[in-house]
Amino acid sequence: MGLVRHDMYVTLKEAEFAKGKAVEVHCTVRDGQGRQIDKVCLPGASHNPHPKDFFKSYVIANSSAPRWEETFCLKIPPAAMNTGLHLFMAFKNVESAWPFPVH
Repeated sequence: MGLVRHDMYVTLKEAEFAKGKAVEVHCTVRDGQGRQIDKVCLPGASHNPHPKDFFKSYVIANSSAPRWEETFCLKIPPAAMNTGLHLFMAFKNVESAWPFPVH
């Protein structure tokens, strides 16, 4: 039997927000009960051996339709595959002025 992989790549493309706002997106993977699946998120097409619990990104809305064009990888554990997984994305305005903190 060959290598079995459960990687999913997600690309944030664009969104519509009020012009002139800094917007943060915070992405987590959750099971069918809403519980967060930890240590599955990696930036880009990373082969980093240390996944994080979330993926976070920022964009400055210089127009009403800012573009992220940012990809991240979800390394899904095989045991979690049949648990009703979903990608939970929360968006919020970043209130602080430029430059704002990036974690």
